Amino acid sequence: MRTFRKPEEIELLMKALYSNHQTGRQLQGGNIFMVEPPPLTEQEVEELNRRMMSNKKYDEDQEELFGGWV
Repeated sequence: MRTFRKPEEIELLMKALYSNHQTGRQLQGGNIFMVEPPPLTEQEVEELNRRMMSNKKYDEDQEELFGGWV
């Protein structure tokens, strides 16, 4: 298994996979790739939290969501 952490490494992997796909070459059976994305920045974390809070409306009105089963 090969692990890719840097954006440059991930870019090269994707280019190689796409090139193999375009030329019709098959991957060998033992190739396993693990891509670890870089950690989120503070701005990305804040944006995700804001989106999660805007989706809370489903948790607040369970009777409407589940009908008469609640």
